[in-house]
Amino acid sequence: MLDRAALDLVSLSLEYPDETVTAALAAAEPDAVSLGTALSEALDGLRAWLVSAGQHQAEESYTRLFDMSPVCTLHAGYHLFGDAYQRGALLASLAAELRLAGVPQRDGELPDFLPTLLRLAGRLPEGEERALLVDFLLLPALTRMNAALAGSPSPWAAVLAALPAALAPLGAGLEAPDYKPVDSPEEVPLHV
Repeated sequence: MLDRAALDLVSLSLEYPDETVTAALAAAEPDAVSLGTALSEALDGLRAWLVSAGQHQAEESYTRLFDMSPVCTLHAGYHLFGDAYQRGALLASLAAELRLAGVPQRDGELPDFLPTLLRLAGRLPEGEERALLVDFLLLPALTRMNAALAGSPSPWAAVLAALPAALAPLGAGLEAPDYKPVDSPEEVPLHV
């Protein structure tokens, strides 16, 4: 089962791959038992790809995949609510939770950024708050992210695809509300 260290590693793997992130991932020693086989293999694939791709290509591929196409954003709240009022309420609530849990955020990053939410999940004790985060926010958002990334050869897509099965045991198996589909702009082809 994912523990705090494993969630921090997965979180790091989904951050912008600048030199610091790439070096930290290369030096990390993933615990395959905590990560599970599929997520461990996806992280190994990402780490190997980052080394072979080089810094410039990694940064360019990440930006094209997550920042240039809103349908593939790593902002969980956007996948569930778009830019509707409910997302604003979610952001305010998450900002308070992140402060209480002592989860650091990058300057200017919104509280629903997936890597930040994974760090939060690792710091919340087992119970209702963590189950709500996993079952009502992370898993539904990942379902939509994975649908958007279906068929992408990106190594980040493989990490995201393996993440729901690894996260599910941290939840309580609660059925998420029926979120309305987000109206998305024309899809941009995904390439790595």
